[in-house]
Amino acid sequence: MTIKSDGLFGGFFMNLSRCVEMFLTEKRLGNLSNKTIDSYQYTIGKFVNYLESQDDDVDTTNLHLFVKPYLLHLQDSSKSPITYNTLLRGLGVFLRFLHTEGFVDEEIKLPKIKNIQSSIHPLTPDQIRKIFNSFDTSNFGGLRNKVIFSLMLDTGIRLSELSGLEMEDVDLNEGYMVVRGKGRKERYVPFGKSIRKLLWTYMKQRSKYSKEGVFSLFITQTGTSLSRGGVGMIFKRLKKKLNLPGRFHPHLLRHSFAVNYINNGGDSFSLQRILGHTTQAMTSRYVTLSTTNIKNQHQRFSPMDRI
Repeated sequence: MTIKSDGLFGGFFMNLSRCVEMFLTEKRLGNLSNKTIDSYQYTIGKFVNYLESQDDDVDTTNLHLFVKPYLLHLQDSSKSPITYNTLLRGLGVFLRFLHTEGFVDEEIKLPKIKNIQSSIHPLTPDQIRKIFNSFDTSNFGGLRNKVIFSLMLDTGIRLSELSGLEMEDVDLNEGYMVVRGKGRKERYVPFGKSIRKLLWTYMKQRSKYSKEGVFSLFITQTGTSLSRGGVGMIFKRLKKKLNLPGRFHPHLLRHSFAVNYINNGGDSFSLQRILGHTTQAMTSRYVTLSTTNIKNQHQRFSPMDRI
């Protein structure tokens, strides 16, 4: 299956997989994270596989005819609304690339993406206490796991950001760390006094286990860097051990931090900076969930109570 190109490559046949490689190379040069690149690769791969399964030849003149059937195919595959939107968004970016680079003459437009409000269920105070009490800090693994859980709950950093932390990124004296977020953008994220003490205790123990040349903040008991998969396994074991209901995953701590931050009197603008959100749209979800903060703020600033 090939895509004809009469524009940029003047009469040569361009294999679709080459187009995909050119697209991914452009995104890599844009300093996107590996996770985002992998997402594009998966999303576009689904579309390419669908095209290859069709009996008809695909070229620049009829590519648009395969898009709508593909979207119907996705809907028939019982994809969740969030998964469907993710696939739709990635495909849209790729199709715009094909048009911009001259592989297709006319831009292929997709349906508008509907806003899906995913239900967020942060950890309850009882669940948090139950998890904290489960760590055996008399051994290195238990201490490290408690620090990981505490740090994520106190700062809202993503799993990828946590696993990318190095020793030099943490400033215990000032109480902040340098975090590399989406697009490898750096931001300063503060942490509380209790976390500062925990980190100091952990770092002293870490020096006994770390291998030479390993700079990652979080390491295994054999002294190597703790991977994202390793952190994910910690959460899986915790869920099984404590019989926690629903989904228990690292990103849940980000949600729990954000809601508690607002509940405790934090404002949405500082929360946006801490979380590394580019717009207020993402942060506003947590304000909506925080009915406690709304009630407290109204009690403080009620116009009628002050007449």
